[in-house]
Amino acid sequence: MAPEYALHGRFSEKSDVFSFGVLLLEIMTGRRNGGSERTEDAGTISEWAWENWMEGRGVELIDPSMRDTCNPLHAMKCINVGLLCVQEIMDERPTMSEVVVMLSNETATVPLPKKPAFTIYRRSQILRDHSNNEVTVTNVEPR
Repeated sequence: MAPEYALHGRFSEKSDVFSFGVLLLEIMTGRRNGGSERTEDAGTISEWAWENWMEGRGVELIDPSMRDTCNPLHAMKCINVGLLCVQEIMDERPTMSEVVVMLSNETATVPLPKKPAFTIYRRSQILRDHSNNEVTVTNVEPR
């Protein structure tokens, strides 16, 4: 879910771009965003992909079932575009027409992504059953 929708209830065409980016990352990595393979430290798929991307392990993000059959440069381009689509600030995400050009044109320039949305809070921090000072108790329940 796009941050502007999750936090403020605002929906736009850039919200669809965010969702497309998550889907593209899921396809390229073979992982689900809400899947059980996540560990406490992995967070969202965009956070996991971003951390690997920044550590220079982008090729390791490619789904093992397609590593031998896909063009690694094309796969890395798809991951790069996926990370561009999940940028926190709506205006920093490409439009869908720009995404189509980046993915379909061999010579299209693809900018480097910035840190994606929802990487500030780790899952382990969100799921704590106490406050940071361990004095108060909080029950984490959905609305």
